[in-house]
Amino acid sequence: MQLSDNSKSLNNDEILAIIRLIFFIKFEADDPELLIYAGSPTINSALEKMLLSHPFYKDRMEHFGQLNQESLDFVKSKILKDSRLNENMLKELVNNCIFPYK
Repeated sequence: MQLSDNSKSLNNDEILAIIRLIFFIKFEADDPELLIYAGSPTINSALEKMLLSHPFYKDRMEHFGQLNQESLDFVKSKILKDSRLNENMLKELVNNCIFPYK
């Protein structure tokens, strides 16, 4: 993976640290303000690229299946804390927030 401004590559440890940070924001941090990041299509795209490039994850990308119920309930409760959301936005946001799970 290349950084465009200085042409240096991220190493596997740096990629893993960013992956862990994104997973923390998605599945552990309960601040509803973080939904802008947890459900971001741009961040999900970057996450997918990092997962595909990292030796721990690249073979597992096809195996991300259902998220366990406890984690899914946590994500939904975080989303429901945000009163600005309507019912139509909920399903799409949940799907974006639980990526790479289905």
